[in-house]
Order: sequence, then C-alpha cells, then structure tokens
Amino acid sequence: MYFEIDNELDKSSLIAMALNYSIEGNIMNVSVQSELQNNFSGSNCKLAVYVLENQITAPQNTVEIVNGQPTSLVNSNYVHNAVLREVSNGAVFGDPIQFENGKLSTCCSLAI
Repeated sequence: MYFEIDNELDKSSLIAMALNYSIEGNIMNVSVQSELQNNFSGSNCKLAVYVLENQITAPQNTVEIVNGQPTSLVNSNYVHNAVLREVSNGAVFGDPIQFENGKLSTCCSLAI
C-alpha cells in the first residue's frame, strides 16, 4: 500500500502553484498563481480553494470501552481539527480554469 503512495508522491508536478491571502473583517481574500510544468497542456483543469479550521471545541459522539464493552458516549469538550469552514464559490470539485500562455492568476473571496 505505501509503495503506491510513494510512487504518486515521486511524480513530477504538472502545475506549480503559489497562494497568498489576506483577511479583512470576516472576508478572506485568496490569490492563486499557477504555471504549467513538464509540457502539461492544462486542459480540463479545475481550481478549488478550501478553508479549514482547527481547535473547534464542540460535542462529539465517541465509542469507548467501559468494563470491556463498547459504550457510546458524548464528549462535550471534544477538540475538532481540520474542519471544513468554507469552499470557494461553493464548488466542491472546483471551478473550471483556463491558462493563458501557460499561466493563471485568479482571486476569490470567502466568508469566514
């Protein structure tokens, strides 16, 4: 199993990307610059921007072993990490993008 993961990670990148962001009030402005690599055509590409949040304390159903038996409990102070907060344009699988001369520069604003 790990062999397949290593093979994927060893592949050359098809698109180089850089991301910058700023926050103004409750709006996060995200700027993405992309450039095609390794003779990739860039056709049929999509871009999605996801905002994740850590350290959210909220109830969570858990299963714990009590007296040797699995028992369903509610942990009211569970700390959640990597919680999906927002998706650019609501497009979970991304918005179609077009490269010009192998480059793309785009921005999006997300409510946070």
